[in-house]
Amino acid sequence: MAKYKPTGCARFLFFLIIIAPIAYFGSKYMIDNKIIDGLKDKFEQTTVDSPLDQDIAPNKNESKDEAVLRLERRLEKIIEAYREQETIIKNQEKTINQQQDEIDRLKSTSTATTNPTQPTRTSNTNPSSTGSVSLDELLREADASMGKTTKSSTSKTSSAVRSTLGKWRYSFANVDGEIEFYQDRGRIYSLITVDGSSKTQIDELRKSGNRFDVVDSPMGEYYLLKTNGDLDAYDRNGYQTTCRRVR
Repeated sequence: MAKYKPTGCARFLFFLIIIAPIAYFGSKYMIDNKIIDGLKDKFEQTTVDSPLDQDIAPNKNESKDEAVLRLERRLEKIIEAYREQETIIKNQEKTINQQQDEIDRLKSTSTATTNPTQPTRTSNTNPSSTGSVSLDELLREADASMGKTTKSSTSKTSSAVRSTLGKWRYSFANVDGEIEFYQDRGRIYSLITVDGSSKTQIDELRKSGNRFDVVDSPMGEYYLLKTNGDLDAYDRNGYQTTCRRVR
């Protein structure tokens, strides 16, 4: 039995009878239900360039002035968006700088903790010692100003009878010597001498209980008389050394 082979005309008739009605009724259905209009609206919405253009889309019937006004509004929106981004960037830079400062602070704190400064101590140590050398500096200043202090001590000690209140030996920063407290005309003075030197340093003291403050001392120096007769030397940094009573 021979197979039937459709001709071109038969195929065209088959298209007209079956495919064409389906396409016609399908398009009519979509038009009647406004499916095509919905697809068209969605397509037009997707063709908008950016959110900045949604409120200022061009109008075919707009005049030249309206077009200029529309473009000006678009420019204002662009500038506003730029300023917002600029503000965000500045805030982020500020946050970054604050975090960097905090990192630097933590690093410096960590370095200070791991490498503490060791205080200088003498043979006469005290738990509250800060290692300051202010007393040593005082003695050096006394050596440097020997010409003045010698005349001062001579004028004070030779004018009237004085009474010694006590004497102590000190050893501080490789410097040894003696401190004498004496009273002259109702005032109390300290006389500091250095072993092997004739130089002296005299300071007026202000007594308050067992505390003797050095008057007008730039380092805030003072002495505390202990119950056993020894004398502790201090300045604004705290304890310096202990002077042993010899008289």
